Amino acid sequence: MIDELLAQWPLFWRAWVGGALIAVTLAAPGVLVVARRRVFLGAAVAQAATLGVALGLVIGDLGLGVVGADGHGHSHGHGHGSPILPTALALIAGVVAAIAIGRRDGDDARTAWVFLAASALALLVLAKSPHGMKEVEHLMAPSLIAAGTAEVVVFAVAALTTLAVGWCARERLVLLAIDPAIAPALGIDRGRWDLGLHAWLGACLALAIHAGGLMYAFGCLVLPALAARGACRTVRGQLIAAPLIAGAAALTMAMVADRWDLPPGQLTVAVLCGLVVVARGIRALRR
Repeated sequence: MIDELLAQWPLFWRAWVGGALIAVTLAAPGVLVVARRRVFLGAAVAQAATLGVALGLVIGDLGLGVVGADGHGHSHGHGHGSPILPTALALIAGVVAAIAIGRRDGDDARTAWVFLAASALALLVLAKSPHGMKEVEHLMAPSLIAAGTAEVVVFAVAALTTLAVGWCARERLVLLAIDPAIAPALGIDRGRWDLGLHAWLGACLALAIHAGGLMYAFGCLVLPALAARGACRTVRGQLIAAPLIAGAAALTMAMVADRWDLPPGQLTVAVLCGLVVVARGIRALRR
């Protein structure tokens, strides 16, 4: 089996490494999301980013699909032209949604409104698109197999940035996770930190959805943090354990999925769900 994986590495390394980098990038912010009981903030932001991608695809259809490169009303390639517009709109939508929702802790009504509105609008926007249902399936289901070098580079930078900032600001992040109300008394500008954290979360989720699908992005945000929370007693430990769990699970399951011809994103999410159950069992035994 090892020989087969090594033989396939030149063909699939982008998908394998890209999926692992996405998981690592989202796992550390996921610890804060879980610690502050803002899990559905991730779902709402992810759905808002999906709406941004949908708008970008439809605008691409309107601009390129009416009179395409061949002059007969069809564009070459994927049918949407450059992927820059969907990615840019996903980034904008994700960041705006994250900042808008994150301004007030415990505002579940606003979170639910953003999630439902973005979900409905994304489907309505793509309903009349020539690629409507195909694109809905693409956005909802993981597509790591199509990851390219650009995605690998982007998420390598994002993962390194997340880990570096997380390590340098670990004491502030721990305080913001366990007791954000006391942060201003200790000289921490909570508003500025929350703004930066939510903007970064929205940007990373938007990029992850465009590269790997909604389910994979949301799963990598929440599940490693839940597993780390069950295995580690402190938030400091969780900030270290979550990226390790996420990266190891994503890389291993991508290789296993290729070996057994299974969807890598779905297999990774399923395994992470299992790890959460195991971690919760360990935590219960420890108690």
